[in-house]
Amino acid sequence: MGEDGAQRVSEKLKKVAKRHELQLQRLTEVHEARCSELRGLVAAVAGQLRPLQEASRGHGAQIEEVSAGLNIVSELLRQRNAARAGGGESLRSFRTSAVHRAATGDY
Repeated sequence: MGEDGAQRVSEKLKKVAKRHELQLQRLTEVHEARCSELRGLVAAVAGQLRPLQEASRGHGAQIEEVSAGLNIVSELLRQRNAARAGGGESLRSFRTSAVHRAATGDY
């Protein structure tokens, strides 16, 4: 291989290196654009999830309150049935304690 051949090979290598450099540059630009797009999508999803999370917390508190109320009603019914079977004094004491528990939030 003479000087001409070496020069041709050198030119081809330079062209291939330049093409490779341009491809890497385009790939980097596409990668950065996709990353930016993905960050935007993640932020949008997070923005949509925040209200759902807050609503879920609120529903959890409501469920706890309803559950506590149902426990009181259930106990009141047990006491009422016991009062029918036995005496009325236990029902009055339960009503007083149920009102106290409801007022203090101590279920």
